[in-house]
Amino acid sequence: MDNDNMRGIWKLTALTVLVSVVLIAIGTTLSQGAEMRKINDRVAVYQGEMVKGDVQRFNDYMKANPDTKTLYMNSPGGMVGVGVELGNSFSENDSLIVAIAESDKCVSACAFAFLGGNRQVIKGKLAFHRAWTESRNKSVNEVFANGQLAGGYLLYYVMDKGYNSQLMYLITSQTDRSTFLVFDSKEQLDNFFISTDKVTPVGEFLKPAGFSPEWLKQAIRKGSEM
Repeated sequence: MDNDNMRGIWKLTALTVLVSVVLIAIGTTLSQGAEMRKINDRVAVYQGEMVKGDVQRFNDYMKANPDTKTLYMNSPGGMVGVGVELGNSFSENDSLIVAIAESDKCVSACAFAFLGGNRQVIKGKLAFHRAWTESRNKSVNEVFANGQLAGGYLLYYVMDKGYNSQLMYLITSQTDRSTFLVFDSKEQLDNFFISTDKVTPVGEFLKPAGFSPEWLKQAIRKGSEM
């Protein structure tokens, strides 16, 4: 089996774990899914919790409204596998602006989806936290194995979207269910983006990202502080 087929199988397996096994979610009961709300022919809002079916809902909306150029994200999160799939859909649209309006929040799975946007605007809060599960039906080894697979795929996804591996490291090492890594501006997030015009962009993953200890201290916040 060639490398491309093996890579495809690995990605599909990991995504299946993210969506249906690990059940990474926010600390609320998931609703029927997010709403795609049309503001006008060029602007829409994605609002609500991320559940299965949301990616198809987004794709259907974009097919029916091909002139949409700006999508505002306002979501507390949900299933991170859905966020990854949605982010991949964003990546396929070069002209779509993915934005967070002032006073709105894009949290958890929504934040991972946001990373897929080729054009981004942050006026509100972009907030990441470490994945967690409420599942009690599996052994410690099964949960650990699934967690490793999901974590590895999230790292791959973050780096595939052009971000420094340190972003994923900070999310996993500095946050938890109620503690977040918060970005208040696009400039802050761009500290972790690897510019594609570098001569050796892969080598940039080994260099420190552009943040200071003071910035990190301010960026790690409890949910009540966002």
